[in-house]
Amino acid sequence: LNHCVPPTNCPDQDLTLRNWNPGQNPKKAVVVGSGERLRLASSATLQSLTILSGGSVVFADNKDGSKNITLQTRHVLIDDGGSLHIGGPKCRYRSRATITLVGRSDDASIAEVPVFGRKFVGVRAGGTLELHGVARPSWTFLTRTVPASGLATGGYAFQKNFSRGINLRVLDQDTGTMLTDERFDTHDSLNDSRRLGQQLRSLPPGRIVALAVGDSAVKSLLEETKKTIQELLGSSYVNDLKYRQAWALVAVVGGGNGSCTEDTREHENHDTGGRALAQRDFVTVDGVRFSVTAYSEWRNGFPISGFQVDAVDQVVLNLQDDVSSWRAGERIVVASTDYSMHQAEEFTLLPCPHCTKRQVRIRGACADPHSFLLCFSRPFSLADDPTHSVRDTVGYDTLGHCFFLEDGIEQRNTFFHNLGLVTRPGTILPTDRNDTMCTEIRDRVYKGYNPSPATECKAVSTFWIANPNNNLINNAAAGFSLYLLLLTLCFRFRPHEDSDPTKPRVAALIDTLISFKNNDLGAWIRGGDIIIQNSGFADNGVGLSFASDGSYPKDVGSSQEVSESLFVGESKNRGSNGGQNKYWGVGGVDGKMRTLPRNKTFPIRGFQIYDGPVRLLQSTFKSYMPTSDRFTSAVGFNLKNVWQLTPRNNLSSLSFLPSVTLRAFFGRPGQWFEENDLDGDKNSIFHDLDGSVSGYPDTYVARADNFLIRHPECVLMPQWNGCVCSGRYAQVYIKTTGVPNLSLSIIRDEYPDRPMVLRGINSQAAPSQQYQPVLMMSKSYTLHWNGQAPREIVLSLANFDVGDWALLGLCYPPDTVFQVMSDIYNRQTGVFDGIEDYGTVSSLDDLEKRALDRKYFFDKSTG
Repeated sequence: LNHCVPPTNCPDQDLTLRNWNPGQNPKKAVVVGSGERLRLASSATLQSLTILSGGSVVFADNKDGSKNITLQTRHVLIDDGGSLHIGGPKCRYRSRATITLVGRSDDASIAEVPVFGRKFVGVRAGGTLELHGVARPSWTFLTRTVPASGLATGGYAFQKNFSRGINLRVLDQDTGTMLTDERFDTHDSLNDSRRLGQQLRSLPPGRIVALAVGDSAVKSLLEETKKTIQELLGSSYVNDLKYRQAWALVAVVGGGNGSCTEDTREHENHDTGGRALAQRDFVTVDGVRFSVTAYSEWRNGFPISGFQVDAVDQVVLNLQDDVSSWRAGERIVVASTDYSMHQAEEFTLLPCPHCTKRQVRIRGACADPHSFLLCFSRPFSLADDPTHSVRDTVGYDTLGHCFFLEDGIEQRNTFFHNLGLVTRPGTILPTDRNDTMCTEIRDRVYKGYNPSPATECKAVSTFWIANPNNNLINNAAAGFSLYLLLLTLCFRFRPHEDSDPTKPRVAALIDTLISFKNNDLGAWIRGGDIIIQNSGFADNGVGLSFASDGSYPKDVGSSQEVSESLFVGESKNRGSNGGQNKYWGVGGVDGKMRTLPRNKTFPIRGFQIYDGPVRLLQSTFKSYMPTSDRFTSAVGFNLKNVWQLTPRNNLSSLSFLPSVTLRAFFGRPGQWFEENDLDGDKNSIFHDLDGSVSGYPDTYVARADNFLIRHPECVLMPQWNGCVCSGRYAQVYIKTTGVPNLSLSIIRDEYPDRPMVLRGINSQAAPSQQYQPVLMMSKSYTLHWNGQAPREIVLSLANFDVGDWALLGLCYPPDTVFQVMSDIYNRQTGVFDGIEDYGTVSSLDDLEKRALDRKYFFDKSTG
């Protein structure tokens, strides 16, 4: 189609248009000729509408969207050079426009139009048809919790036979909470009648009162009690009640007749022919509308009375986005934002004159579970295909990766405003599976394949992005029950400008990611240069964690960053007990019961420091409070960590609200942490650039028992199991060949009785072993192995700046012959440059004097 846009953004505001009101004439065939430019200003019925070359028809609109126009016709034909516009690309149609095709397509009395037939909207080559309605959000977030009954205090329902006398219910007018539930036998007891009057007179003005007769209520009903009901509640019927007459009342104390609703039904032969029904609507202080109902009747010889308090047909949803384009009668789905995410219900929208553009009213109240958008494998997958746009899409209860960029070559795709809920393990690839499924289905996959669950499985994710050259904007994911929610793998892509390694790096940007209610990680981001900004992480086991590329970082110089984001440990969305939510326990912030991620004792962390370098800045933490069962910290570390942790991990410009009582935690031996003695556990560290975490600017925060980095001026933080130290720190990577089963003991010479023993990060069957300690600069260290020293050792410096140094002493037998050499490894070309042998010196003092001369000293007397 050609796109002939009128001269203004809003087509109907074109000054060359003439208002057109053709009226209701179903036998009139209208032809709009050349030079005719018409603004259809009202609904019309025509036999047909043909727009010739040079002719134009534009539907009228107005600002409040009330200019609803319906065009009924047998066909619309737009010829070459003709145009029909409803809204524009930059001025979407706010009202409702309807084109209704009438008649039968096989009516022989009507002449056919060649190619198109009798009943159609047709556009010939060169014609223009533009329809631009208001964008309708396909999903949005609730901004206020919707309780199961619609009321925060829960609904109420009561019905009973033979509850003789007057049954009383008193409710709080601000919340709908039931305050009093009592029966007064005013048929048989004068004392009960007296007590009823006293109870009513004790109520403060404004209380909601509901009364319902069971069986009969008048024999002993005192005149003074009737007068109280009349004066306090505004009843008109209480003075004339008869034996076994059904009566129900709902009123407000002190509200007079205007606040009272009541009804009676005459009793005859043990039947009242229906209910005496009283009902009134109220609004809580939070703006939630609810109904209070009382009823009384005789049916089939039985007296029945009852009460109901609910928000049926009164529930108003408060939403994040403008949903004014949603219409009454349309259907929506509300999904529970809890860890299992399996509760979802479908509702019909009701008219709501009092609603704002971010509110809708629904029929009924949340109660029953339903499922929607179920997908048994990969709702959206791209392979070998670039430049797609995926917008406003919901994936729910999927098996295997949900939004999946498969091979790593998919680039320039945009994921905008998509939602993933409940991504569960699938079967297609090992990464789709959990560790149990990975091993149990070996007889039904590639013959002879024996996966390693810890490294090949447990990676199913809602968003699997394998190339950083893609756009993720304003997406959300929640309810993932296994291990990873969002996985970004960049390990073959180290992007630079123009794909030139000598030019500046280009970071992958993830903007406005919302991740909540995930049992484990809210987001796991692995790879090179990656930036997350304007994002939110709430109610996750672990909010966010980065990982570098390789055990020894393969993309040296890369880093990862999160900024201007919010981390919430425990939101006010406490969830509900039962169903598929496994863990129900006490929250740390308010002491109230809530659903919990992973386990009642699982250590909740907001930002998890792992590998690096990572930067966390200009972000806020809220509601991280430990309990007697559970450690909960704003900043934490990967559990049972064997990998490296760089001291270049840095935090700055952070805000911790008062609801954060544990800002950082380095773990303790026990459940989840086990012995807390793996290599990465011992070397946990971060740089507090401005002191916004510890209160001490330009300091390093590390494990309290790490004497490789300690010095006398360090400040202990017992609650964190940490210490805060000034100084300069870097890493040494120590690689050995042929003896992977040796452990390495490193001693800082100032603390000879405080060694750090490292196991190495590789398995004992590997050809080599690697140790990655963090050292304080300008200090001396001695290295011992628990067996014969390796024949070959490679020492690599990581994060050393000009002028940094550390003195390392390695223990070897006195008769050992050495070759010590240095080189520079170019990781872009894979070539070793600057290879140079070290020479010997005769003493340690001589070595220290010639620190820049590439020398080493071996003390043959001691080894």
